[in-house]
Amino acid sequence: MAPLSLQAFHRGFALGCLRSGMDIFALQRLMGHADISILRRYLAQTHEDLLRAHMEHSPVDGLFGQNTDGPPSSVAA
Repeated sequence: MAPLSLQAFHRGFALGCLRSGMDIFALQRLMGHADISILRRYLAQTHEDLLRAHMEHSPVDGLFGQNTDGPPSSVAA
């Protein structure tokens, strides 16, 4: 197993904080970045992250009475 690089550690830490609900601006300050654009490279979200966010926060599902227990069959990977 290859040693973990500092960049990989930073990315894992940042993604873990974001996924657990930490405010992105608090994360920016915690990591010591002066500009949010520097933090963006650590926060490339996976397809699953985007689907989960959509399922949790989309107002459209409630409007059309769709099942909110999971993604629509056309979106499921």
